[in-house]
Amino acid sequence: MKSAIMEKIRARRGGSAIKTTENIGAFCKSEDKKEMMCFLGCDEKYNQGRCSDFEFFAEWERILPLCAGSVSSRLYGKQLSLLELSFDRDEQNRPSAIELWRIGNKALCEETKCKITRKYREMMKKQGIDVLEYVTNIANQGTAEHSQTALPLELLSKELLSELGTCPHLLLRVSSRRYVRPDRYHATLAWQGFLRDEKINEEERFVLELQLLIEVLLLLKKKKIFVTLHLCSQDASICEQVISYLKENRLMEGEIRCSLFLDTPMSEILSICRLSEKNIRVLPELVLRPSDLGAPLAPALREIATVYPIGGLRYGRLLSDSPSLSLAAEEELREKIDAFLLDEGVFDEKRQEILNNIFNS
Repeated sequence: MKSAIMEKIRARRGGSAIKTTENIGAFCKSEDKKEMMCFLGCDEKYNQGRCSDFEFFAEWERILPLCAGSVSSRLYGKQLSLLELSFDRDEQNRPSAIELWRIGNKALCEETKCKITRKYREMMKKQGIDVLEYVTNIANQGTAEHSQTALPLELLSKELLSELGTCPHLLLRVSSRRYVRPDRYHATLAWQGFLRDEKINEEERFVLELQLLIEVLLLLKKKKIFVTLHLCSQDASICEQVISYLKENRLMEGEIRCSLFLDTPMSEILSICRLSEKNIRVLPELVLRPSDLGAPLAPALREIATVYPIGGLRYGRLLSDSPSLSLAAEEELREKIDAFLLDEGVFDEKRQEILNNIFNS
């Protein structure tokens, strides 16, 4: 039973065939397309999920010319290119929605599905494991042998450490509006409340998330394993306090990658990066929205590079539930950074080395 639970958790992180490869409509569906439909006054059923995958796909194809020049249109082309499909923008030569549906579904053969799933799995692995999500997934199954009076430390030390391997990536999503100093007692109270299906507030959740992370970091440090921590928050002050706490208490050795959104002032990110020391290196990690991949991206990259070495930047994630859109966005960003490096006179092997550091480290 436990192996089945672990498989389910891996599937959530891209460990098995992703559901969105069922057909070309599900493959291409994404929130940004729904927003475009809303802007154009399309029927509400497309935004509310009250339509079939084919209906959504046909409606998107119908309004595609009206979205010319948009990020959504550009990324859609890259989504199709993942299936090795490319079509003339000329409406007269473009297949009808019905024909494109047939061609696209044929392109989604088992080999292609496996290839896309593998790419997405590799991307998700680099984004890190959310410790709270990990243990709550197992607790929700009702089969884990966890105590209602203590944190699930045995679960963390066995299953999770095995899952992390020798190059662990951990994820901490910070949703709290203020920093709260973590401790086992209050984290245990929050854990007990969760097990009783009680609603815990954002500060209690923050304490639980951070304390669970600390327990894992202590286990990894004991084994002398370097860790990469992805710290996802739009609040730079909370990020700074979390990093300072980890440093002051010598809780980890490795890298902390702090989310960099395009609207984050670079002065705040630089302040956080200056917290780096011998055993902890703090790096900015680019987190994008689909709309960021349009006109704002090129000048934003140039602005970042003026004050922070572009080779030290890392790519985190796209804020989207669409696997194909996430893969398309990574390709788009790679092309933009590649073009920037060429403009700056960085060529051949050194350029590829920088791109590899940004996207594959």
